[in-house]
Order: sequence, then C-alpha cells, then structure tokens
Amino acid sequence: MSKKKSSSRGGSSSSSRRGGAASARGGKNAGSRNEDNDSARNNKASPGPSSKAPYVPAVSPLSYTSEGPDLSGVSDPSMVVLLKLLSKKDETTKSKALEDLQAKIAGLGGVEDIVLAAWIRLYPRLSTDISVGVRRLAHIVHGIISQKSGKKVARHMSEVVGPWLAGLYDSDRGSARAAAESLNAVFGTQEKIRNVWVAYQPDILDYCSNVIEDETVNSLSDERQFSSDEAESKFARVIATCVHTVAHLISQLPPEEIEKQSEKYEELLGKARFWEFGGYDDPYLRKSIYRLLRACLTSQEGFILSSLEVVANALMVKALTSPQTGSVTELLDAILDLTSHTYKAWISVTPPLQKTPLSLVIEFIKCGSQGGSPEYWHKVSKMITLMPREILPKDVEGVTELITSILDGLWGGPEPRSHVTAAWDAYFRVCYHMMATGEVDTQDEVTAHILRDALYPVFEGFLLKNAENAQFRLPHFGAEICATGITMAGAMADTQIANLVVKEVWEKLERSIADNINPDIDQKAHSPDDRANRRHKWVDFSAEIFKRDSNSVVNLVKESIAKMLLLNLDRVIKGKGENVEVTLLLESLLMRCPQVLKIEEVKRSVVSFFADHAPELMSSPSWKQVLSGLIACASKAAGEESFQRAWDRNIRELLVSSLEKERKEAAVIQLFMSTPALLQGKLPFVQELDTYVVNKMRESINTNNAMGWEIMRAAMASSGTVISEAIVAAMLLELSNSLSPEEGDRTIRVLEQLRLVPKGALAEFARSESGVEFLSTLLVLSGSPSEDIADAAGRLNKILEKELSNNSGALVGSLLDALLESVLEPKDSDPSLSFLAERAHDLVRRAPEDEQAALAEKVFFNEDQWRSDLNPFLKKAPRPSLAISNPIGGAVFLVKALQDDTSSEEIVRDLDGLSRVLRMAVFVVKFLKTMGVLERKDEKAANILKAITDGSRVALLKYLMLVSILANDNIAIKESNDLWNQYSSGMEAEMLEFVFEAQRFFFKSLKDEPKPEAGEADKIPAYIFRLLDCLMDISKQETPEGFYSARILEAMISTLSEDRKISPDQSQSWLKSIDIRKGQDIHRSIAILTGLGESLERTQEAEKLRNGLASDMTGIPASKAGEAGLRKIVLLNAALPKPGQDTPPLPQQRAIFLIKHLLSWFGDEAFAVNPSRSVIVEASKAIATVLPVVKELYGEHWELLCEYVANCWAMCTSVEEADLPVIFASLKLFQVLKSLHKENDDFEDAWDKQADVMHTSLMGLLRSSRAGDEHDQPRNLCNALLARLTKGIDLKYIGSPEETYSLLNVPSRSIQEAAFEILHRHIPSVQEEVSVEAALSKEENFELSLPQELLSLAMEPPTGDGALKLDSERGMSWSLRGYLLAWILIFDHFENSALTNISQQSFKVRTAYVEALKDADLLTPLFNYTFDILGHSRGKPIDASKLPFETYTLDSSLEDSTNPVREVHWLLTHIYYLALRHTPSLVKRWWTECKSRQKVLAVEEFTEKYMSPLLIERELSSVQAWIQSHSGGGVRGGEEDEMTVKILKALTIEVTATYPIDDQSMEMRVRIPPTFPLRQVEVEGARRVGLTEKDFRKMQLASQTVINFQSASIIDGLTLFRKNLALHFEGVAECAICYSIVAVTPDRKLPNKACATCRNKFHGTCLFKWFKSSNSASCPLCRTAFSMYS
Repeated sequence: MSKKKSSSRGGSSSSSRRGGAASARGGKNAGSRNEDNDSARNNKASPGPSSKAPYVPAVSPLSYTSEGPDLSGVSDPSMVVLLKLLSKKDETTKSKALEDLQAKIAGLGGVEDIVLAAWIRLYPRLSTDISVGVRRLAHIVHGIISQKSGKKVARHMSEVVGPWLAGLYDSDRGSARAAAESLNAVFGTQEKIRNVWVAYQPDILDYCSNVIEDETVNSLSDERQFSSDEAESKFARVIATCVHTVAHLISQLPPEEIEKQSEKYEELLGKARFWEFGGYDDPYLRKSIYRLLRACLTSQEGFILSSLEVVANALMVKALTSPQTGSVTELLDAILDLTSHTYKAWISVTPPLQKTPLSLVIEFIKCGSQGGSPEYWHKVSKMITLMPREILPKDVEGVTELITSILDGLWGGPEPRSHVTAAWDAYFRVCYHMMATGEVDTQDEVTAHILRDALYPVFEGFLLKNAENAQFRLPHFGAEICATGITMAGAMADTQIANLVVKEVWEKLERSIADNINPDIDQKAHSPDDRANRRHKWVDFSAEIFKRDSNSVVNLVKESIAKMLLLNLDRVIKGKGENVEVTLLLESLLMRCPQVLKIEEVKRSVVSFFADHAPELMSSPSWKQVLSGLIACASKAAGEESFQRAWDRNIRELLVSSLEKERKEAAVIQLFMSTPALLQGKLPFVQELDTYVVNKMRESINTNNAMGWEIMRAAMASSGTVISEAIVAAMLLELSNSLSPEEGDRTIRVLEQLRLVPKGALAEFARSESGVEFLSTLLVLSGSPSEDIADAAGRLNKILEKELSNNSGALVGSLLDALLESVLEPKDSDPSLSFLAERAHDLVRRAPEDEQAALAEKVFFNEDQWRSDLNPFLKKAPRPSLAISNPIGGAVFLVKALQDDTSSEEIVRDLDGLSRVLRMAVFVVKFLKTMGVLERKDEKAANILKAITDGSRVALLKYLMLVSILANDNIAIKESNDLWNQYSSGMEAEMLEFVFEAQRFFFKSLKDEPKPEAGEADKIPAYIFRLLDCLMDISKQETPEGFYSARILEAMISTLSEDRKISPDQSQSWLKSIDIRKGQDIHRSIAILTGLGESLERTQEAEKLRNGLASDMTGIPASKAGEAGLRKIVLLNAALPKPGQDTPPLPQQRAIFLIKHLLSWFGDEAFAVNPSRSVIVEASKAIATVLPVVKELYGEHWELLCEYVANCWAMCTSVEEADLPVIFASLKLFQVLKSLHKENDDFEDAWDKQADVMHTSLMGLLRSSRAGDEHDQPRNLCNALLARLTKGIDLKYIGSPEETYSLLNVPSRSIQEAAFEILHRHIPSVQEEVSVEAALSKEENFELSLPQELLSLAMEPPTGDGALKLDSERGMSWSLRGYLLAWILIFDHFENSALTNISQQSFKVRTAYVEALKDADLLTPLFNYTFDILGHSRGKPIDASKLPFETYTLDSSLEDSTNPVREVHWLLTHIYYLALRHTPSLVKRWWTECKSRQKVLAVEEFTEKYMSPLLIERELSSVQAWIQSHSGGGVRGGEEDEMTVKILKALTIEVTATYPIDDQSMEMRVRIPPTFPLRQVEVEGARRVGLTEKDFRKMQLASQTVINFQSASIIDGLTLFRKNLALHFEGVAECAICYSIVAVTPDRKLPNKACATCRNKFHGTCLFKWFKSSNSASCPLCRTAFSMYS
C-alpha cells in the first residue's frame, strides 16, 4: 500500500495520515475486492466513498473508463479521425488532435449535431486531463464549438456547465484563463455569465457533489499509464476545482437562489469526509476547503453551524495535525473566522485518545510557520487569545507547555529572520494573555511563573548575557525584541500586568544593568569585550525604547535610562576622562538616544558638562568620545547660548591640546564629518579652526599631504555648519590661483582634490566673481597639451557643467568673456580653438533662451574688433600672379598698396603663427560648426542665428569672407600675406578646411533664404541687401580692401544670380548706377560684370558694352597703354563671355581691329623698351578670347601673333613670379593659335614659318622652369599648362638632353613629367645610334656607359623631410618621383638597346650598361628602399596583383595621383620588374648578399608569385619568336648547321636544343626554375655524341654561365652552345680559363692569345681578368711569364 509520511515538528510521532486516504480514494491496491472498511478506518481513512465494495468501473464522464462517443453518424471522415484521437491515452496525440480540431472547426460555418454530441461527451474528461496543454486546448476548442453551434449547445449545457465552470479554478493559470476566455467568447458579458451560474446552479452542484463523493484516484487515472503521484495530483486538482466552484456559488449567488438548493448544500457540507480534505496532501485542495469554509461563514453561516462538530473536528483535529505547508495561513484564517463566529467550535472538538484540543494546538505551533509569512505568528497568538478559557491551561505545567511551544516552533526549524521578531511578539502576547486569564497577582502561581521563568530570562539573557536556556538567547537585533516586550506590557488593558512587569522584571534588570555597566565594580570579573558587548546592548535597547510610543512602562524605563546617563556623566567628570569605557557609554547614549535630551534635567546637566568640564578632557584619552558626545549634544542644544559657548571653548581646547599631530588631525576630520548639516547656521564659527584648516590646505598644495587634503575636503563638506562659507570660498580661490600649466604636478594634484570636494561648495564658488576667473583657468587647462592635466580638468569641468546647468545669463556672459579673451590674447598655455569653440557653444546653450542671441553676437565679435585686427592685412597689395587664379582676374593689376610691408611685430600671433584675426575667424567657424549651423540640422541653432541683429550678421559674413579670401591667397602662394607665418602640411590642411567651411557658411546664408517669385527680388532679406550695399561702397576703392571686397561682391552676385534671386531690373539698375566705359569704380564694375556672368552675356546691354569698350581700346595709343589702356582692357576682359560660350565676344570686324591695334602697341619702340607685363597679360587674354571670331581672315597679323608669343617667352627666361601671368596668358594664346593654325592657308604658312622659333622658345621656357610649385598655385597652373603643350613636341627641339635630365629634380610634378615624357621618347632614338655604333666598332675595349647626369639622379633614394610623406592632396614628394622616374629612364636604355640582326652587338651594349650600374652600386640602395616601402622588410609585402606593373605611363599615373601610396607601390614594382628583365644578374647579386633572412624569403615569394610567371612567359615568347624566325623551327649557324629548339611546359618548364651530328644528334636541356631569374637556370646534357663527358660538361657550364650571370637570356645560352659545338668539330680548342671556345664575355671572340711557352690559347678578356685577379702576369697553365705567341 502506498503511504505518504509527514512529520510533526513538536516531537509528535510520524503517522501515515494519507495512507488510508490513498486506499479509500483508489490507491495502488484500492482495486482489491477483498479490502474492507476496517482497514481504511485503522489507517485513519480520509474523505471519499468507502472502499468496502469492490472497484466497479465508473460511468462518470470524468472516468477514464467511460465509453467514447458514437461517431457513426459523422459525415466527415477527417472529423471522425480527430474525435477518435481525442480518446487516446497519449498526451501528444490528444494535443495535436485538439489543435487540428481547433483549426478545422474555426473554418466551418456550423457544427453538426452528431459532432456536437460527441464533443459534449469528450469535453469533461479532456478538461480535467493530466496534461496542462490538453486542458488549455480543450477549453479553447469548447469555446469555438459553442460559438459555432449557437443555441444548439443550450440543450447540452447541463452536461458540460460543471466542468466548464470548474475549469475557472484550475491550478494552472493558463488553463483557467482559457476557460474564462471561452466563457467570455460564448456569453459576451459578465452579467450573462452570472446568469449561467444562477440558471444552472442545480447542475453545477450535482456535478460537484458527484465528483467529490464518487470520484477516486483510480477512477480518474489509469494506474497502468500514470504514476501514483500524477494520479494523486489530478485527483486533488479535480476535487479542488469542484470545492472552489461550490464556494463561488455560496459567495456569489443571492441567498434566495441558494435557499432553493439548501438541501443539496447541507447534504454535501454535512459530510465529514468532505471537510477532511482540509488535511489532504495537496495544498491547493486544502486551501479550497478553507476558502469554502470562510465563504460559508460570511454568506451562509447556517450551513456550518448545523454541522459544527463535523467542521470543527475536520479543521481543529484533522487539519491541525496534518502538514500545512503552502496553506498554513489560510488554515489559521479559517480557524480564526470559525472561532470568531462561535467559540463552541473548540468545545465541539472530539480529539483522539489521550489528546486535548490544546495539545493539538501545541503540536501545531511546534511545527513552526511551515513556509508561511510572518503573519503566521500573529495569527497563532490571536488564535490563542480567542480560544475559550476552558480550553486554555490552568496550571503552571500547561501554561509552560503552551508558551514554550512558540519557542519550539521558532527554534525548531529554519525560521527566516523576518519571522523571529513576529514570533517573539506572539510569545510576549501569549505570556501577557495567560497572565490576564488567571489571577493577576504575584501570589498566583501561574503569574509568578510567567514573570520569573518566562519573561525575566528573556531580558536578562540579552541585556546581561546570563541566559542559561538556549531558547531565551536573542539574536543581534534582540534590543528591538526586548523593547517590544516592555512596550506590550504597558499597552495591556489590565494595568496590574504593567505594574507586575515593572516590579518583577524591570526593577531587577535595572539594578543588574547598573552594576554591569559600572566600571568601578568588579572590573576584573569580565573581559573588556564582554563589557563592551553589554554596553552596546544596553545602548541599543535604550535607543529602541526612545522610539516607542509612551505608556506607563515605557516612560518608567526612559526615566531609568536618563538616571543612568546622569550617573555616568558624574563618573566621567570624576574620572577626568581617564576611563575610556565610561566616556564611551556617555558618547553612545548621546549619539544613539538624542531624545534623552528632551528631558530638561538631562539637557541641563549635559550642556553644563560640555561647558565646564569637557574642554579639560580634550587632552585626555577620552577626547574622541567627548568630541562625539559634543556633536551629538549639538543636535538638540545648538541654539542655546550656553551650548554655543561650550562649543567654542571645546573646539579651541581641541586645537591647542597636547594630542599628537595625527590624532588631532583625525579629531578635526571627525568634527567636520560628524556634525550634521541640519545644524547649519546654529553653531558659532571658531577662528582658530579656520586658520588651522587653511594652513593644512597650503601645506598640502606644496607637499601633497593626504591628511591635509582630507581635512580640507571635510571642512568644505561642513561649509556653513562648522566652518564659515567665506573661509571655504577663500580656500577655493587659493586653490584656483595655484592652478598653472607650468606647474604640472601641482596642478594635477589640485584638480584631483577639487574634483573630490563637495559639488555644492564648488558650484557656489563658480557662481561668484572669483569663480569666473577659476572657470576661465579651468577652460585653459582642459585644452592643455598635457594629457594628464587636460583629463583632470575635463573631469572637473563635467562635474561643474552638471552643477551649473541652470546658470544665469550673467554668469555665462562672464565665462564667455573669459573664453573670448583666450581667443584674442593667446597664451602659450591656451587650449585649441576647437576646444574653445565647443566650450563657447556649451555656454551659449546653457544660457536662458532670451539671452542666447546676445551671447552669440558676442562670440561673433563686433565690427571694431574685426576691423582693427584685419587692417594690417588690408594695406598690402596682393601678389600679381593671383591674376591667373582669382575670379576677377586683371583687377589685381590695378590695386594700389597703402604701404610696402607690414611689420610682423605689429601683428599678434599665437604659438602656431596664426594672426589674431585668423584666430577669430577660425574660432567663429568652428563655433558655427559645433552649433550645427553649417549642416542646418539644429533648428534651435538656426533660430539663434536669425535672432542676432542685421548689423552683426553683415559684419560676420563680410569679415569671415574677407579672412577666408586672404587665407585662400596665402594657401595659393606661400607667404603672400602672412595671415599665418608657420607653414606645414598640417597647417595647410587646417586652413583649407577653414576656407571651405567659412565659404560654405557664407553661400548657405545666401542660398537658404526663401526664393523670390518670378521676376521679383523682394524676398531677399534686408541684411543681404545691406551687405551688398556695404561691399558696393568699399569696392569703389582701388585699395587692397577694395579688391578683396570686389571678390566677395562677385561671389555674392554670382550666387544670387544663379539662384535667380536677382531680378533683371536689379541687374540693370546696378549697370546704370556706374558708367563702366569711363573706367571709374573699376573693381566694383569688374565684380558686377563677372558676377552677373551668363545672365548678362546674351543681353543687348552687354553686347553694346563690349563693342563700346573695344571701340574705346582702338583709340588709345601705345603711350597710354599702361594706364588708360590697361583699365579698358581689364574691363573688356570682364565683359567678354567666358570660353566655351556660344555668345560671340565681338563682331568679326571689331575683333580684327582690336587685335591689330593691340599688336601695334607691342610693335611700338617705346613700349618694347619698357613693356608693361600687366598690359601684355590682359591683351593676351583678350586676343585669345576673340581670336576664334577672326580665324578665317587672312593677313599679316597671324605671323605677328606667332612672333608675339615667342617674344613673350623670350622676356620670361628667368620665370620669376612677375613673369607667371605673362607666361600663362601667352601659353593660353599659343594653345588657341595651335588649335586654329590650319583654319586658313595664310595662318598655316605663318605657323610653319614661326614653328621652329616658337617650339625652341617653348623648350627654353621649360628648361628655365626650375622653381618649385608645391606652395605656389599660379606657378603650378603655368607648369601644368606648359607640360601639356610640350607633350609630344618634336624631338628636334629638345636640344642637349643633359639640361633636360636635371628637370627631373625640379620640385614640380608637371615639370618632372614633362621632362620624363620627352626623355622617354628621346632615349630610343639615341639607343639605336649607340647600338649601330657598337656593331660597327672593331675596338676590343669599346667604351660605353649610361649618362652621368641621369645616374646622378639615381644615386640614393630621397630620405629628407617629407620625402616619404604621402597625402591625397599632394601625392608623393617631388624628390621621390624624380628618383623613380630617373630609374625608368635608366631602364629605357636597356629596353631599346636590342637590334634585330645585331644580337651580339646589342648584348655588348646591355653588358656595358650593366657594368656601369654595377660599378656605381646603385641597385643596392634602390632595392633596400623598394622592399622597405613594399613591406618585405616587415614580412608583409603588398598585393601586387592589383597593380599593372608591367607598364607605366604618365597618363595612367595621373589617375592614381589622388592615391599616392598606390602610385608609389606601382612605380616601385614596375622598376623591380624592369630590373629583373634587364639586369637579372645584379638583382640576383643583391638578393644573395642580403643579410635579412626575412627580406630574402619575402622577396623570393613575391617574385615567384607576381614577377616570375610574367618573365618566364616573356622569355619563352622570345625563344618562340626566335625559333619561328628560322624556317622549320631550326636555327642555322654560319655553316648552315641546323639546331632544333623545342619548348616544354609541364610541371617544370624546359627548353631543349638538338644539334645534328651526321646521323645522330646532340641534345641539351635548359630547365627554368619557378623563381626565375632569382634562382639559377639549370643546363643539362640529355644526349652526347662525339664528345667526352668532360667537354660536354664544359659547354653546358658555359651556356649556364651566360644565362645565369649575364643576360638571363635563353637565346644567348643556346646560341653559345651551338657555336661551341660547331667550332669544336672544326678542331678549335677551348679557352683554358673559361673552358668555352666562344668567349662568354660580350665580345664573343675565339681564343686568340697564346702562351709562348705552352702554346695554349686564351680569350683576351679571360686572360686580362686572370692577370687582374692573380696579381701576376704568368700563364694560367705553365705559370711562366706570359708572352704573346701568334
């Protein structure tokens, strides 16, 4: 038989309370037909029907044995299958079938009756299934079927309403929710659902009654399928849902409805077996019973009272003796409710033998809270107080057992800490209740026992540590428990109880405590730890007592505490502080029980103590305790004059006391840290204390004294309380003044300490006048170059930002002034402008909204500030070469400088060389960018900008643009105006960004305004018109400022015109307001003409103006060309249409007259003597513009124009800056002439006649252009145009190449590439001549070398500053480019030295070049540099597969100019490829001698991967071409001996040469390695005929030597092999030095130097090398002195 055991905590024996119930409900053996009722009774059978009868399969719809529905009438086969599956036992099968059924029913319009009937039969069992998922799905499907069935389901409601409503109380929340949702879906409203409860009450009640009475564990679950635990759980759940359903009926239905079924209720509720479910194992079932009981007591009390004995026994016997984990609180609530309704419940109890109701309760209490809440103990005590007196014990033994049961329950199990206090509360309550139930007198035995043995030991055990009984040992929070016990005694209704507790408990305790805490009594009896422990407990208890509400007992205890405090105070005075324990008790009482000072007597005594006695104790061992007591006393007595005197005197005494330094410092810190802020303004400030703290701070600033810093921080935290706010402000000011970038360590120390001081004090100081300077200093430090200082200042800044987030505008304005001072008066320690801009933005944003615009105006500076700092730069005339690049062109020639130069001392600059006005402009731009104005992302920022005044906005736009134009000119031409005077790539990039952002803001300000309607311009804001008027007025001047203003005006008009914001009427009004033909206001006129641009070009007014100006020009003589003529021609150029426009510049006749007149100026003798360069420039521009109009006209002017161009170049041979405009304009004119020279015969003849002069002059100009253009934009434009025009020039004009070689070293990319392009074409023609000369030369020592000028350029790779700096703006450095281009030209000599039919002679040339490179040792530095750059030295070479390194052309390199790294890599890999092709022996020599193992391996892998495949393929292609050049694939020698050559490409690449000898053949094989040409080619003899092995080997070695150590040419090796064979068979002997018949040296001669002694012959070159290497002129064989023999 399956039995579940439970234990009782009170020591009760184990009992099998559930054993019988399991059997009675169909446990494991419940099916046995022979089991009788006696067995069940003996096992304390619990609820359920008797198991006396044999088990009969139930017909209940919940039983697993119930028959399934009849499905024979179901028409849908799939529906039949699904319904059958619902009767299966497998959980998964049923769940899947329910899901499918849900989907199927949802898709139907209605449900068949037969299907509905079948479902009604299945639903009850499915709704109570063991599986949670099945139950949930069953309720869902039931709701859907009910909805689909409509009213048809009504006739089946009586069958399903019970399980349906019971499902609402399923222990699984998901299942209960599914049942509720299905009800809501079917009935819609809660009212209708309530009606269902009422209407079907009988059916519901019948269902619940049948289930409760008839169902058993084994009727609901098949024991063959489910375990006993699962079956028990299902049974308990089903019963619980029914009990909950009955409870719902009783609590929710109207009484009259319940009355209708009262008999059924009484029958069900009158059965003992029903109520005994309160002792069932399942907590959910137990709680359902208790809920039902409480519902009955609330709504239908009669049902319970009529069966009171049954109910009382079930609860107070069965339930109390059963485990109640999970339901104990509900059980107690039920018992309390039942007891409250009728005390007879306890009297009606019939306990088991030898038991009483009280004993059952005691056993229950001993079990503890059984997992319940702390309320358990409160409910237990309440239950005891509600029990009838006749049930409660009358004797000492019974009372003791009852009281002790609470302690047994508390200590018998793992009660949580939160339960302990509640349990002791119950303990005291029960004690006092038991006293109240008897005779409240000490004569009463029970009362005396409780006082003596139950209450006193509790207090004694905690306060005196004398508890002998472990049950009375309280935890560390026992003070709270003791205070509760004392307080509860005073709260009892019977005052006699309070009196007895005071007399018998507290008075004894008071005496004992007084003795125990008296240090003069028996000090040796207890250890210091014991005394300290008792003292702490006493103080804790006292503190708890003073927290309690007053009653008679509490008040008495408080008086006792006060009395002990006064006694202790007297002991301290008498002992003079020598006994620390005594003083410690005083300190503890004052600190923990400040309420004691509310007692007037105590307060007077304590204040008197501190006034008269405490100062003397500041030097005693108890100083610390005295100080703490003083601070504690201050919380209650600070406002009194007597205490204030005491405070002042004690602090003074402390500072002058004889305490050690460390202790005194600790005392001061304690004073500051312990004094509460609530005392602010109530305590007097002690001057000596202020002085002490300030001195400590000063000491710490210099020595970093940690204790001093701590004192300072503590003092600031106590500002206004112990130390005055003025002193705190003074300390902060002194700390602020000690901050200095020069004193790095000290500054970091101070910043870190400031970060740790109280934020309130720091913020208050920052708001003061001194704080503004502090914040300014902090701002400077935040941008310090020292990272440590900047980080420390930044952290402090963040703290202040949070604290000052709601600053007033005045404070922000002051901070902003300090910040702007850093911009205008830069110091070495000032932070960057970016940092200042960000801080300025933060300040403006933090200000009130109505003040932000005014602050922004302050950031943008005023007119006077801009003007005064910009004025020095507006006095200096712009460089004339700016005529090339600036938009108003020749206007620069008309500027009149106000002074020659500006003294640099007059201009304020920062460390980076930025002038003050430039700093202002950069700062403003960065501020605008930080605001988000440039991106227009921040609407708030845009509103701030719109809110500033028009005057401020005009000044901002005008001066920002002026500074940006000056900056742009200084970028274009280095040192053109010295707006900044320190130049670097970083500075240039920063200035380019400034120019871009400033001009972007300017143009956005114009474009972002609303556009006008068609033909109108009235929507342009007033400030833009105001700016236009201002610029118009200034540009009247012919001063530098007028010129720069005209440039701004031109840009502004151009932008507005493009956006159609300027109407035609406005344009006409501007033109009419100035008389352009008079030449007045020339800068303004040029700006308007240029700005209107295309919108003006096609108008009649523009045409009339151009014709008028051209007509005026023809009337100006050469003598006035430099003045009136220049002004007119500058205006004409501004009025002429831009190149590329369809508008004809002038009528043809007018144009030819203009050209001839201008040419007449240049023919004038006076003009020729002193030519005006500005006139030449403007005239050349005008001629170039109008020339296409007259291209078809004949005349002598064509030849004159060609001569004019050549003369222009001739006068600019020095190529100075003043020459650049002339050169550029004349080159443009030459470009136009070149494009038109074939338009008519007359012009073509003139061109051909002058071509030599012009091109010679052009080359001369190129050779003269040796100045760098990296920081000179006009020169760069000239050089670029010059390079384009010299590209492809006929080589006959280049003259001596020696002068051109040096152009590769000019710091100009354009000039370098122009020279390279010319030399790249020139070298091949030279090499052809050299090769022919070498072929015709008969001299043995033919001397040939590479040009020394070229070799000098390739001596060493550039290593100077900037040589390796690569950026996208400039590309690679000029020095590096020149070096690499020189190497390409060197290899050009090899590329073009091979002649088709003179291979021997071309080999001689190549060998000479190789020897030249070898002697100069140029390749070693080249390769070291190359592989450092390409990454081989680091073992990480680049990926060369993306580089077209086989070729290099300037046109393709220009595409990579924006990626300088790629361009450098391309050039280096290309040069390495050329070196492998043309000088493999030198590359191999460098590689084998390289000492870096890593580099060697990396180069080998790199070569094999990228180079070798191409070189091998190229070599094999050469061999193939060589073979094909001879008929039949054979190679013939001089004797027509044919040699056959074949190429094999397999795993190894081989070239096989077969030489026929009579009927046989000689065969040699050349094997090429995969790392060719780094690794050596192997030459093997495959077949030997007519030769000894030794001779054959010599020929192989000769061929291998030629290939591996000279040319790397397979053809050379094969040719040598063929010649050696042919000569061998002719009888010619080999050289005894090289073992080859034909010399392996370039001359390829036979042995012709014979020894006179041994008659052996040698090659002359071999013999000379022998003599040189041996340092002897002896014969290599016979060793005699060598003499020639012929």
